Amino acid sequence: MRRRAKAILASLQRFPEPSDWLAVGGCGLAFVAIAYVVKPDSVDLASAPTVPELVRMAAIAFVVPAFAEELVFRAVLTPAFTWPWALLSTGTYVAWHPLAAYAFMPEALPLFADGMFLALVAALGALCWVAHWRTRSLWSSIVLHWLVVVVWKAASGTSFIA
Repeated sequence: MRRRAKAILASLQRFPEPSDWLAVGGCGLAFVAIAYVVKPDSVDLASAPTVPELVRMAAIAFVVPAFAEELVFRAVLTPAFTWPWALLSTGTYVAWHPLAAYAFMPEALPLFADGMFLALVAALGALCWVAHWRTRSLWSSIVLHWLVVVVWKAASGTSFIA
């Protein structure tokens, strides 16, 4: 247990190198491409948030879901960088979304239980795992997760979370 805690702490203490951010950017571009194929009609710029709303939402999204979920699903549930752990981490991350909506945000349940949305959650979970694996820094997956949530919420007009 102590060794696992030390590994998680080391992952949080290691900040990605500039070349690592290129890999994270590649994961982000891959997600954009996947999202465009899976849900091309999800952009609604007419209901974009104001700048103060965007700043508030971005600050909250950094803590929950980005930091909290990455800590659990990419650090705690990934004791080794192997494909079985990647599948477990991603699978539990996908399952968490409808459960979290049911328990904490019932108004989000129709979206969080939607198969296309869950496909995007799976893609993001897998890409966050790849970013963490590639950089050995949890910050890479936290930033990727955070940016995806902020852009998604800003571009889709989603207002029920944070």
